[in-house]
Amino acid sequence: MQKIILILICTLSFSLFGCSKNNNSQVNNISTASTKSGSTNSSSQADTNTLNEGEWKGNDIVEDDNFIYYSNKDGIRKIDKKTGSDKLISKQKEVYELALSGEYIYFLSGQEDNIGVFRIDKEGKKFSKMFDGNMVPYPNQIKKLKVVNDKIYISSAMVVYSFDIPSGQFKLVNNDADEYDIHNDYMYYIDHGQRTFTIYKENLADMKTEIVLGKGLSMPQSDIYDNFLFIGDDLYYTTRYPYGLFRYDNGKSIPITNNDGKMIEELIAYKGNVYYITFGDNNVEKLMRYCPKDNTISQVVELKNYSNYIRIVNGYVYYSTESHKKIRTKMNEK
Repeated sequence: MQKIILILICTLSFSLFGCSKNNNSQVNNISTASTKSGSTNSSSQADTNTLNEGEWKGNDIVEDDNFIYYSNKDGIRKIDKKTGSDKLISKQKEVYELALSGEYIYFLSGQEDNIGVFRIDKEGKKFSKMFDGNMVPYPNQIKKLKVVNDKIYISSAMVVYSFDIPSGQFKLVNNDADEYDIHNDYMYYIDHGQRTFTIYKENLADMKTEIVLGKGLSMPQSDIYDNFLFIGDDLYYTTRYPYGLFRYDNGKSIPITNNDGKMIEELIAYKGNVYYITFGDNNVEKLMRYCPKDNTISQVVELKNYSNYIRIVNGYVYYSTESHKKIRTKMNEK
């Protein structure tokens, strides 16, 4: 597998957000600039559609124990789970991805004059731009926002970068990661360019990489790993040919699903359970739930015309359709 090589980013594109597959660990110091722009603490008309089944006109949605936070054409809104009250906490437009960490909401925004990664506190009073999207070569491709241990991680064009919040250091972490997650000071990932379909882990301190599952060989005929996630310290993953969901435990792969030949498209962790998408008998995609506590699998909901976006929030499933609409539907929680 090709290791990370140092690069110097010479040209920055002025698109939306993203990055390139360059091969550098170059570190840049970036100051976090605070501003009052984009923040508000005023109440306004609730988007009642967020609390009903049917079409949902939002961009992204997340939750904590007491509140739901979502972005739409107005900005970022906050719903009280107990009362259902809804208020606008930020007027920042074109907010496409949200992530919660501590007292803050972190988000990607694509306004022409404010491209980058931002944060605002959950009360909507402290607003700041963390770093500019033009720090990477392809700003219009930034996605997979994660915040772990005072570091912001983003992916763009299969390259993963980190931004250290206290110091302002911006760093290239890995130059070939299709899927990635941060766990116990390691970045776990599946590569893209080399097409080894292998799960690796990279030490974030010294950037040394080792294989977790797979052969590390390009275009393997077996041991094809497709996706993965952590619940606590348990690693769950999916394979292709044959299709299956497994748990990795002390060096052993424990099968969870039967080998029924049905593709598994997504993996989602929610409240200690593993959710995944597969096909039903009528060839309609459906969301399934695996409960580790009792080792059971159950169907949650059918996803009619499912495309690629899915979130689980407060007992509801939000997903996008092939016609680019977002749908909100109640989960079967039995």
